[in-house]
Amino acid sequence: MALKLPQILPDFKAIANHISAMRSLKQIREILGVSQQELADYLGVTRTLYSMAETRKRSLPASALSKISALVIALNNDIPPRRLQKQTDRDIKTMRSFIQTCTREAVLAKRQLQQLETDYRHCLHTLMAVDHLQATLPEDQPNRKDQLWLELLQRKTMKRLLVCGPAEQAKKKLKADAINMQVTRAKSISIKITKGLPLS
Repeated sequence: MALKLPQILPDFKAIANHISAMRSLKQIREILGVSQQELADYLGVTRTLYSMAETRKRSLPASALSKISALVIALNNDIPPRRLQKQTDRDIKTMRSFIQTCTREAVLAKRQLQQLETDYRHCLHTLMAVDHLQATLPEDQPNRKDQLWLELLQRKTMKRLLVCGPAEQAKKKLKADAINMQVTRAKSISIKITKGLPLS
């Protein structure tokens, strides 16, 4: 009959030292955002025993230490939980979607800026043409109809300048620059999330 190998028990002293070196029980509980009673229930001990262990007046049983050790390992990402990985995947997907949206907005803003610059040049050329045509109208027998048309065109062009002039171009450029900064920042965050780096 083959002998069964004895089950290798965890080194609970090492576990306790590991917990002490990494985080105190109170720190672990605060990170998890649970009460003493809630954590005690998970560890399978009374709240009184847990409270005394948190203040280092009593020691937790081996089974509780094993659970605490698993929590410490998970909190330090030595073994990333599946749920955390799924959340990371969702975060990456969200960031990629945000980057795509911002990139489209940046392209649109750039095109709008280019259109404003083109319209502005057209307006300037139109005003110069109006001035030239007004100067060529005969003074002795002015064509009133042509003069009125040129004045109307001049007023209309001046109104167009208000929506495509340097001030509006500057606003559009600021918007485009802000969107590009968002894209750059989002790409940096996405890379950090992918590599598991801190976001600060």
